[in-house]
Amino acid sequence: MPLKKLSYHKQIYRLRCLALAALSNYDLAVAQISLINHGENTCFKVIARNKKKNQVNKFVLRIHRSGYHNEQAIRVELQWLLSISKETNLIVPVPVAGKDGEILYPIFTDEVRETRSCVLFGWIEGQFYDKRLTASSMFKVGKLSAQLQSNGKSFPSSDKSLRPKWNAEGLIGKEAIMGAIPDVLEKKDKQIVKRAKEKIVNDTHSIENDPKRFGLIHADLHPGNYMFHKGEIRAIDFDDCGLGYYMYDLAVTIDALTGLPDFEKLSESTIEGYNSICAIKEKDLALIETLKMARRLCMLGWVFSHSDIPRVYESIPRTVKKMTTFCKEYLL
Repeated sequence: MPLKKLSYHKQIYRLRCLALAALSNYDLAVAQISLINHGENTCFKVIARNKKKNQVNKFVLRIHRSGYHNEQAIRVELQWLLSISKETNLIVPVPVAGKDGEILYPIFTDEVRETRSCVLFGWIEGQFYDKRLTASSMFKVGKLSAQLQSNGKSFPSSDKSLRPKWNAEGLIGKEAIMGAIPDVLEKKDKQIVKRAKEKIVNDTHSIENDPKRFGLIHADLHPGNYMFHKGEIRAIDFDDCGLGYYMYDLAVTIDALTGLPDFEKLSESTIEGYNSICAIKEKDLALIETLKMARRLCMLGWVFSHSDIPRVYESIPRTVKKMTTFCKEYLL
């Protein structure tokens, strides 16, 4: 039976078997392996002793879902992480080399019955702040976003093209990366979404060819993908990194703050942090609202493309209602 048709617990059991097979490629004596999350990708926390150094360390093993990135694209992400780690003081997940020096392993097991790409990362200490975010912490997030982009500008351009392209087509087009919005909306909702999409395309059409406004970005820097440790910020989960509008990183970060009591203050601090590294022009500042709307419609496509998950399916009516309200506000 295909993995996706199994119960949640059976999926985890089989993926754990695959994780153990992947870990055999490393010079580690595994003491403990526990699930961190099972969603798009599956991540396990690994506690193991380095056989050569006789040290006990923590790691994260990421098992990639099938059908999103090919092996070459994953390697670009890993090379960017190595570049950030080597060339900056930023703390990001660093891939660990196996016994043969490899940093990515395609693994097939009888339990999963398909090849999955696996990567072992060094553990990063930190806490998620979520609703405890302050103006000071959001300044650091904005600054981090700009620092990542600055490093990305020096990354080889030929490699970047293998990553997802977060332009208007990639975000909200018929072949959207996260999933297109199907033709199932009510007529009035369909018209509102169509008008919002047209405005997004019109507002962004000339940016893609401007290297000062479009380049390598994290693309998913929401509160679940940055942590704090002793006042220091760390970025994680670069799985969606690719070519996109620089302001899209800010749009994703700011949109995730929606509903918090200090939304305006937190948003301003995020922009100030980014501006402390990369100066933001007025035309780019004005683009953030457009890209926030693009992000929201992108995630609506994600909801429809994942409607086979019961909790996601149940959320469709309220998500559509929320998104059409956002579209109306955007079109004012």
